[in-house]
Amino acid sequence: MTGREAVHTLGGQFRPGVVLRGRALALLGGTVTVGALVTAAAAAGGGSAREVVLWAAAGGLTAPAALAVGAAAQVAVWRREATVLASVLLAVGVAAATAPRPVPLIACARVATGEPVPCSDPGPGVAGLVLAAVTAAVSCWVVLRTVPARLDVDDVAARGARFRAAGEGLGTGDALAVSRAVGVRPRGPRRVWDAGRPLALLTRAPVLARDLLGLRRRPWTTATATAAGITGSFLLLAVPETAGTVVGAVLLYVAVCGVAGGLAAFSRQPVPGGLFPGSAARVHGAHLLAPALVAALAIVTGAVLAAVATVLRDPAPRADATLVVALAALTVTVRAWVLSSTVVPAALFTPVASPLGDLSVVTVLAYHLRGWLVVSGAAWLAATAEGDAAWGPTAVVAVLFGWSAARKAGQVRE
Repeated sequence: MTGREAVHTLGGQFRPGVVLRGRALALLGGTVTVGALVTAAAAAGGGSAREVVLWAAAGGLTAPAALAVGAAAQVAVWRREATVLASVLLAVGVAAATAPRPVPLIACARVATGEPVPCSDPGPGVAGLVLAAVTAAVSCWVVLRTVPARLDVDDVAARGARFRAAGEGLGTGDALAVSRAVGVRPRGPRRVWDAGRPLALLTRAPVLARDLLGLRRRPWTTATATAAGITGSFLLLAVPETAGTVVGAVLLYVAVCGVAGGLAAFSRQPVPGGLFPGSAARVHGAHLLAPALVAALAIVTGAVLAAVATVLRDPAPRADATLVVALAALTVTVRAWVLSSTVVPAALFTPVASPLGDLSVVTVLAYHLRGWLVVSGAAWLAATAEGDAAWGPTAVVAVLFGWSAARKAGQVRE
């Protein structure tokens, strides 16, 4: 929603449904088109043209349901219900995609002999098309009539402006611009600690105490990050396959990103570490203690859950605990390395000619995602490495990234 649309809606001369009708129709048309094209592409592996058209029609009519859920999430009183419904739709979609079918949607093209396989997919059927049409009608009614009448246009316009500013910041090279789009407000207690040992921690390790206070004042973010870390460590220990290792390492990185707010605030300072005695590299390292403690807690809890799972499973999977510790250390140091450089180098914006066009956009995008790429790549290499010493190279890479982050922090202070 733009500021002009908000002004017209708040002026009272036009009803919200009239002002937002054009945008709603454009979104509905785009959603139907994308849904039809994606479904047609999935069904085009074989079969007749009639079956592909029927599947495309069913996909196009069902796609507005996702748009209706997203539109309902813009209404504050419906946000929780829309989140639950979106989770249910995602679970149903994953179950439908992974469930075995007697006849696959994507028909087989050829077999080992090279002969084409006849396709007998009957399509969605009349009942499926009717259900898809009803879903489309309800979704259009929600998007065109129900949501505009209950929408807080000021709030939606403000959040839209915030997201546009974050996108512009990413386009100009600010790697932390996306954090501006996340309106996280402290909801926990504002008092530091009462007395006793926590007060001793505040006087002896003020950086760690400050970071722990920040985690305490953001309970939902801290709880979500901790849950992601526990899930990741469980996957690393209980699912030693390549997919489990990569997904587990990525979830550990998600946990570290969620609890490294103190390190991000340190990187945003004009003179990082200027308010504390000692070198900037020392203060930078002190900010790594809170993410390291959360990662250690996640590993211990995940190890307990993995031990329970190994007792229940037969045969029990084999997992290398040393590799898990090395990957956790890698996630912490990679996050520190990412936050040590918050501006995209100007040289990456240089046009790169290729048959596909300018690849500088891809280069800048890879720079924004460099932490995720490094963690997932290192986890994949560790999972596919032969032998039991895969943790050694991972630990060396973690030390190198930590040294690079500390060196950059020292250069900033100088």
